[in-house]
Amino acid sequence: MKEHNNNRKYQLCIIGLLGVIVGMAISQFKSNDAQADNQHIYAQYQSPNDSMFQTVADKPKITGDQLALFQNIFSLIKEYTAVVDDPTACSVAAIMGIDDNTSSKEEAILILEDTLQATRSDEVRRAIRMKLMELYNKTGQTSKTQQMMRQLIVQ
Repeated sequence: MKEHNNNRKYQLCIIGLLGVIVGMAISQFKSNDAQADNQHIYAQYQSPNDSMFQTVADKPKITGDQLALFQNIFSLIKEYTAVVDDPTACSVAAIMGIDDNTSSKEEAILILEDTLQATRSDEVRRAIRMKLMELYNKTGQTSKTQQMMRQLIVQ
């Protein structure tokens, strides 16, 4: 099962890379139509199975900035995959991103207060308390901020 998971991750990385390459190629060709025939796509990726660098290219012409971009993208994919493979890390990421997925701080507080009661993981409960402490502080609820701080310290 683990080998199948690694192959799936590898396939998803390749699909993501191809999307980036196509996007870069389209924008590059549109911006410089006169030289479009002389442009070549080149990318290097690290295989998750053997950690060897592989090359995808018709001719190796890539700038240092483009290579850095590809390395950053693959690093991001690797980090994201590690987060979704770990239930606690995934929960903490969702908690930290709640501001982006709710319409107000008050709504985020209600969701987190309800979730705090339902969760059994000590790590997730601490992450919820930390986020609640931040949200209480931002909404001027000083006594609740102090209450969350005390609970975090006493745990």
